[in-house]
Amino acid sequence: MPDNDLLLDTFLKEGKKQKLDEDMLREIFTHMHNYQFVPSGERDGIRAELQKIIKTYLGD
Repeated sequence: MPDNDLLLDTFLKEGKKQKLDEDMLREIFTHMHNYQFVPSGERDGIRAELQKIIKTYLGD
């Protein structure tokens, strides 16, 4: 999947510019990639999990 690799590389590059942890960026990317086709009305649980990932790395 060259497109996925390019997307991940770009995501990591932009995140590192903001001094974000690579492990956090990879976990966020994977989470977003896995749930990219969920309809907008069904995203509350996914959004909550994403916020949980971010809080794990960045705190409150």
